[in-house]
Amino acid sequence: MIPLLIAYLPSIIGLIVLILLVLSRSLKTGMVMFALLLGSVSLWLTFQLIGYVAFASSPETSAILLKISIFFSNFMPYFFVLFCLAFPENRTVNFKVVLLLTLPVIIFALISFSGAITRSLSMVAESVVPQIETGPFYVFQTIFVVSYFVLGVVILILKLKKLQIEQKKQIYTLFLAFIIPIVLNFTINFVLLEVNWVQLFAPPSILVMAGIVTYAIVKQRLFDMRAIVVRSVTYLLFIILIATGYVFIVLNFGRNILTNLGLSEYINPFYIFATLIVAVSFTPIVRQLTKLTDRIFFRDSYDPQEVIDMLSSHFSSTQRLGSMLGGAADVLSRALKPRFIVILPIQSEKENRTHHASLGTHSIDIGQLNALMNSESSNFINAEEINEHQRRALFRFLRAHNISIVTRLETQQELVGYLVLGYKESGYLYQRNDIALIRIASEQLAIAMQNGLRFEEISAFNETLQAKVNDATTKLRQSNAKLKLIDETKDEFISMASHQLRTPLTTIKGYLSMVLDGDVGDITQRQRKVLEEAFNSSQRMVYLIGDFLNVSRLQTGKFELERRGTNLADVVGQEVRQMQDSAKSRNIKIHYEVPDNFPMTSIDENKIRQVIMNFIDNAIFYTKPKDTIQVSLLQQGEEVILKVIDHGIGVPAGERHKLFSKFFRATNAKKQRPDGTGIGLFMARKVITAHGGSIIFETIEGKGSTFGFRLPITSPDAPTRRSAK
Repeated sequence: MIPLLIAYLPSIIGLIVLILLVLSRSLKTGMVMFALLLGSVSLWLTFQLIGYVAFASSPETSAILLKISIFFSNFMPYFFVLFCLAFPENRTVNFKVVLLLTLPVIIFALISFSGAITRSLSMVAESVVPQIETGPFYVFQTIFVVSYFVLGVVILILKLKKLQIEQKKQIYTLFLAFIIPIVLNFTINFVLLEVNWVQLFAPPSILVMAGIVTYAIVKQRLFDMRAIVVRSVTYLLFIILIATGYVFIVLNFGRNILTNLGLSEYINPFYIFATLIVAVSFTPIVRQLTKLTDRIFFRDSYDPQEVIDMLSSHFSSTQRLGSMLGGAADVLSRALKPRFIVILPIQSEKENRTHHASLGTHSIDIGQLNALMNSESSNFINAEEINEHQRRALFRFLRAHNISIVTRLETQQELVGYLVLGYKESGYLYQRNDIALIRIASEQLAIAMQNGLRFEEISAFNETLQAKVNDATTKLRQSNAKLKLIDETKDEFISMASHQLRTPLTTIKGYLSMVLDGDVGDITQRQRKVLEEAFNSSQRMVYLIGDFLNVSRLQTGKFELERRGTNLADVVGQEVRQMQDSAKSRNIKIHYEVPDNFPMTSIDENKIRQVIMNFIDNAIFYTKPKDTIQVSLLQQGEEVILKVIDHGIGVPAGERHKLFSKFFRATNAKKQRPDGTGIGLFMARKVITAHGGSIIFETIEGKGSTFGFRLPITSPDAPTRRSAK
């Protein structure tokens, strides 16, 4: 029994440990198939061991257990073929293929419990295990097993042409791992069947297979399980080392040295003290062993979270696309250690983006890459998973440029570029943790690139806008200079023309007044009416010329007030009487109540007359016939208030803020009175403001307006001149 246990138990335990390691790492198709393969082998060995052990007490039970063992042996080649189909891409195996492969397995599994494969067991002298009497289907079952194993080997051989060097090494190692137990078991079952003890060599061959697979995991990174295996082995050896050292040192010192010194009573306290020392020193020793294993087995390892944090810090520290891409490429290169890394922004038709980051001497045609990637449904391309026959163009492009990984840098709004990585400098493949890091980094990089591109667009727009603003400003200054010169010329012309027109108009007005007063003889009523109209028109023209002269004086800074004590009530009355004829001609009445005892105030009488005349004249022209214009003058505290109220067309709401601007006229006013100049109200505000007063303006479109002013009551002894702007 002991030879059986020595031969079988290590193999079974080794297989179970390997199964747990594989399943703890991933549940992808290839790894699951490999775990099922190891599981069927371990069950085959387990029931074979139990059957051999049970033979001495119950040959019938032993025969049943061995038939169960043969039942599980049918699944070993089946899972081997499925593993070969899925490895190394971890692809899901086609259902029809699985069904086709499953039918023979079911047939041989069902007949395993009959006598068609094994009939009985018998113990031969000097034999460790009982001999099996085979049935008629034993040869067919052997052919089935061998053919499936050969099929799996052929599948792996066909895949060699499409794999990288590292993956080829993994397959060669797996060949060696599986061929050793297959050849050895075939030899035992068909060549050395009658040789005693030879059956005990089969389980160790399985253990050798497990050892070779473990080597592939550690050295060649099979299934990306290197970290788990190395850590597990390291800590197992560490525990064995601590236990051995503890037992050897403590027991040897306690039993020999303390006993020889006659200190036997201190042995137990010494054991307790030694145990405390081991407990305290355990954590520091584990830390040092971890660092040691990292330097030996994980020289290219990194902390993914640390890399992500470094990228985040870098992206937040700069908005310049060039430095952003260069820093990101440097961080990823130090972690992943590729032969080259290229970050390529997408260039649109309207943009000229020349930024890209490249570590390593490499040049990639972004247009060709983009065209090939547009035909792919996946955002992430691993060259190891590309089928040469189905995706020939992409496969050739990746191989021609020695590209291992391509991933789209894409946000929810747009594709901003590509991240391209070459093969690792070490020759190893990118493992699962590498790919996870690349995916996370790609998401961060895409957002950072989008922000960087937007920043560059804004910067370029600002530069272009600034250049255009500077150009426009220069042109505007030139235009303003020309306009200023033209305006000065215009003011000079208006001033000259006004002075030239004022004298003859005054003469005409004087002669008309003489005729109206009868100084040159009697006139008829018809003649008087015509002459009065001419007199009023000449008076308005005199006022208009006065406005033009005042505008010219404002522009040249020569506008001055000539104040003197004046009874404003008399001035308003005179202007109302003078405008009565014009109002009557339009069938409009002007109502003015002269206030009693109105105070004297210091004003520029001529300029105030122009203001009052402008207000009344506008009211006459914009009031409907048969209406009445209200003119009121009153004293309120230390102010005098004049209001001219009409019920005319009013001022549109959207134009009121421009009403007192130079040369501005409301839209409805232009229709009502096309010959207006737009300077009357402008000058009125200037004159009132120069007097220290304020304009009164209220209006409702279509219902009328109120124009007027407030003036402070000033002593008649105030200064007679004051300039205004």
